[in-house]
Amino acid sequence: MIARILNRFIPSENRLELDTYQSFLLENLPHIVFELDSEYRWTLLNKNWALITGFRREDSLGINYAQFIHPEDRQYLQQYLQNLHLQQENNDSVEARILTRFGEPRWTEVNAVLIADESGQPRRIGTITDITERIVEEEQLHANNRSLSGLLNDLSGMVYRCRNDKFYTMEYLSGGCKRLTGYAASDIVNNSKLSWDSLIHPEDRDRVWAEVQSGVREGQYFDMTYRMYTSSEKIKWVWERGKGIFSEDGELLGLEGYITDVTSDKQERDRYQNGQLYSALTGLPKLSLFLDRLSRAIDYHKTKPEDGFLLLVIQFHKLMEAFDQYGEVFEAEATLEICTRMLNIIKNTDSVTCIKPDRYVLLIEHVRSKNTIDSLATRLIEEMRAPILSCDKTHFMTCSVGISDGNHANNKVDSVMHNAVVAVDHAAAQGGSRFEVYDPDTVDY
Repeated sequence: MIARILNRFIPSENRLELDTYQSFLLENLPHIVFELDSEYRWTLLNKNWALITGFRREDSLGINYAQFIHPEDRQYLQQYLQNLHLQQENNDSVEARILTRFGEPRWTEVNAVLIADESGQPRRIGTITDITERIVEEEQLHANNRSLSGLLNDLSGMVYRCRNDKFYTMEYLSGGCKRLTGYAASDIVNNSKLSWDSLIHPEDRDRVWAEVQSGVREGQYFDMTYRMYTSSEKIKWVWERGKGIFSEDGELLGLEGYITDVTSDKQERDRYQNGQLYSALTGLPKLSLFLDRLSRAIDYHKTKPEDGFLLLVIQFHKLMEAFDQYGEVFEAEATLEICTRMLNIIKNTDSVTCIKPDRYVLLIEHVRSKNTIDSLATRLIEEMRAPILSCDKTHFMTCSVGISDGNHANNKVDSVMHNAVVAVDHAAAQGGSRFEVYDPDTVDY
């Protein structure tokens, strides 16, 4: 191959110079230079053969090349050499392992052409380049990539790279995509079947977009929790942390980040918060939440005086004695029964809470008729008369109801509560099973 090039470009009158230069060049190229005869035996090897393989040239010449090739590579290297065409330049090469004198495989790149000698016999000439170091580096890189890919795929969440467009067009999704969304990554990458934006809950989309764009503008990480739909239309809460990726010139190339399922954590936090705000036994709002709702009702009444509210305090008589007599199981079942009866009377927009085991408070909103007071209080008293059956015990209840409509409370929570308590105490003092509406002008409280 080298000789053909030299013979083509160096004048024939400089043949002695050619032979000397050719010999020097062949010996000092950073490759093994070889020639094979028609029987695939070495007929030419430069000094690099000994440097790379450890075999002496004189011991190798005349031997079939295949004896020096790794058994797994012999067949396709032989096919490569057989498929060479006479006098045709060949830009293809093939990788094969050569076995050294000590049995160590060395990765090489073989490039050859087919020529004919003076007698017309085919000969193959070419170069063999040691690429072991490159192959080792590539294999190490592939191993690292496999390890990284395995690590990414084993994460509970999903690593992504996407464009900064309204669809969040995904360019890469790790293996966690299937576990997180129920969709294969190929369904989402390049919006093949659906976009990431379409999975985000409609109520959260604008907020997510705003937070992403804010992070990109400020060159900071964006960090957010939102809802998404899975392939089974189940809603999951996810946490996402990402950032914009920029070129050296400051051009935004896309977004990269991590998304993971936090549904269990969100539910646990909600349960904790609900535990702070709602009764574990009854599910009723605790007093702090109830008073907050009462405060909002008072504020609303200020803006719309015609849209009133009622606060009712219900006091049960001799209920504590029954709890002490029949025990905790009866107390729990009786409490649940009382709550059920009250919830069946009031609207979904109304609220009820328990401030003592035998005292409850109801907030009735959007009251526009005074007739509501009499009918509601009468129904409450009648509903609570029905006996409670629990633990093979039958207990009959009576109660009194005190009512404050907010008109005498100076628009303050404490005053409204105080007036209703005063009214129920007065009703109970009158003999029970009665209701009383707070009116300081007619009753001496």
